[in-house]
Amino acid sequence: MKNRKRTPIIGIPSLMLILICTFGLTACNRNETAEKKPAQAAVSALSKKPAAVPVRTDKPSVMTIEEKVVVSGTFYSQKEVNLSPKVGGKLDYIGYEAGDRVKEGTVLFRIDAFQYRLNLERAVATLEEVKSREVQARAALKQARLDLAYKKLDLKRHRNLLKTETIAQYIFDRVKNAYDIAAASVDSARAQINVIRATFKRTQKEVAIARQNFKDTVVKAPFSGVVTQRKSNVGEMCQPGSVVLSMEKTDTMELWVEISSSYLARIHIGTPLYFLPDGWKKWQRGTVARIEPKVDETTRKIRIAAFIQNPKRDLVPGLFAKTEIVVAVYPAALVIPSVAVVQLSNKKTVFVAENQHAVPRPVTTGYEANNRIVVKNGLKSGETVIISGHTNLKGGEPITVVGGE
Repeated sequence: MKNRKRTPIIGIPSLMLILICTFGLTACNRNETAEKKPAQAAVSALSKKPAAVPVRTDKPSVMTIEEKVVVSGTFYSQKEVNLSPKVGGKLDYIGYEAGDRVKEGTVLFRIDAFQYRLNLERAVATLEEVKSREVQARAALKQARLDLAYKKLDLKRHRNLLKTETIAQYIFDRVKNAYDIAAASVDSARAQINVIRATFKRTQKEVAIARQNFKDTVVKAPFSGVVTQRKSNVGEMCQPGSVVLSMEKTDTMELWVEISSSYLARIHIGTPLYFLPDGWKKWQRGTVARIEPKVDETTRKIRIAAFIQNPKRDLVPGLFAKTEIVVAVYPAALVIPSVAVVQLSNKKTVFVAENQHAVPRPVTTGYEANNRIVVKNGLKSGETVIISGHTNLKGGEPITVVGGE
């Protein structure tokens, strides 16, 4: 029998020892690998540069800035009047309706003038009669004076005759009586003239009143404008003071606004303002023409007005207008977007893009409007300011410009 080779047989204890050693070596390798990873991550983090912050930028603008106060305004006509007759009577003519335009001096309406014409004619006739009576009275006075002068000479002559006893006393008394009658006639003629003169003056006043009443039956336009209201019709009885027509002068309108009295020292006659009437698309320019001299004690506001030419008559009384009043002008002001200004350490700050880094600049700002703000100092006109992506910046961070100028 041939000899066979025997395969070595490993016992169970030996096998357990081999497995334990194998697992131990594997665990050691794993622990070494786990310890190496944090160390490698720390080295990688130290060697890696901070990521650049994406930002948007803009350039400051140098321009003239007007500081404006926004208020509400209302248009009023420069003149308005309610027209009524000064004498009563029946309306026999009204020439215009509401909306009609009239020129100064145009006859608007008329009162029946028959009775007023008759009164004037009677007053004139009475005046002429008084004038005639005065002429007659003056002639009578002249004659009485001549008669008195003759009687005076006759009396003097008879007095001398009486002294020489050439005439009897009764003859002298008769002449003296005739003189006294002549003197009384002169006094009476004078008194009559005085009465006639008083009557003449009174009649003159009556004529003037009758003439004015007759003239007042016609009512004319006191200025060129537009009829805004008609309240009566032809044939109606109208009393003095009853409104027949209303009219306004609208070729020049008054734009009135109220503004806080705190701006009073910054507003004067000629201060520019801008206004946008309700429904209009284009702003218009005007100037302050009137400043009321009193501040309202309740609102602490003052009223100011601008006179606006209205050749097309497209501005009407009562129309609302948004109004901006210029209270200050800043020439050559440095202006940036308002979003560029942030608070950093309780200071207003602007970040400037410089050498691809964000550099903080404390600034002093001024007037702000329409998302733009004036920078008084702390920034130069040629610098580039960050307007987006700068909310969490502290200063010194690398940046990358992704938009803007």
